[in-house]
Order: sequence, then C-alpha cells, then structure tokens
Amino acid sequence: MERRNWTLSFAGLCFLCAGVFAPSASAEKLDVIAVIGETIPTESYYELIDVEQARQSFSLNLNNYRENFTEEAFFPLSTSMSPGQLDSREFREKQPRVTPFVVIGQDELSEKWLTYRYDELVKMKAVVFVVEASSFEFIRGLSSRFSPLKFAPAKGDAIGEALNVQTYPFMVNQNGVWQ
Repeated sequence: MERRNWTLSFAGLCFLCAGVFAPSASAEKLDVIAVIGETIPTESYYELIDVEQARQSFSLNLNNYRENFTEEAFFPLSTSMSPGQLDSREFREKQPRVTPFVVIGQDELSEKWLTYRYDELVKMKAVVFVVEASSFEFIRGLSSRFSPLKFAPAKGDAIGEALNVQTYPFMVNQNGVWQ
C-alpha cells in the first residue's frame, strides 16, 4: 500500500513540477547578459566554401579509394591469442540466438582441427573467423579447400576477450565454447 501512495505522490510531484517549470503565456523576453562580438549569419560562411568543388573533390577521392582498395589492406592479421589447447565449457544458460562460429589462425593446429571438425561444422553451417593470417590469399585458399564453409577475417582480441579465451582453434554454439 505504501508503494502505491508513493507512486501517486511521485505522479503528483511530476504534475506539480511540470506546472511550475512550464513557460507561461505571460513569460517575458529573455534578458541579454552579454554580447561578445558581432553575430554573423551562417550564410556568410557558406559563401567562402565552393560547395560544388568540395563535392567533386570528395567524389574523386572516394572513386580513387575504391579503385585502389584491396582486401590485402587488412593484412597481416594478428592477435594476442595463440594456438593451443582449450578447456571446453558450457554457458550457464543455453544461448538460442548464437549462430555457430569458429575461430582459427594460420597454423598447423588450426588446419588439423578444421579438417577433423569439417563435417560437423558444415552440418552446423558455422562461420569461420580467421584471426591470424598473412594474407587474404590464405583465406581464399581455405575457402576453396573447405567449401562450403564461409571464412572471414576477424579481430581475434575482441572475440577472445568477450569469451575469456586465450587460445584457438575453438567453436562457439548455443551451448558453449568447444575445441
């Protein structure tokens, strides 16, 4: 019962405050406390900028970037995680929204693990995040050798930190983290 009275009191207080702080129809004009310099309309600044030239310059720079951009700009990929053994663990609660994914690197252990788990990963439709690689060509090679799995470069440190994992390869599904 006290909570209900508090709720009504709170609602009453909100109504009272709204009435006190709301501007009234007879509100007077604001007082000018200080004038620091001359007020200049923004249009005068726009006159100094050649908007059409700026648009063309931006367009040329963007087109130049698109023409010269390659996937190799992101490589080599590195992470503070390292290849090694991982103690598998289950999540406290099942995570039904987790899409199965895998984390690997460019090392012998990851390649052997991927070969061993291949059928299971295909069945799960797991996405494979590569967190350590020398080139995009390496990821293309994995894609062709382990088709139909989907491979993508990723920042391993963020994944490792979120899952409190320091080693790879591993997979994550709705039940937990496994190796």
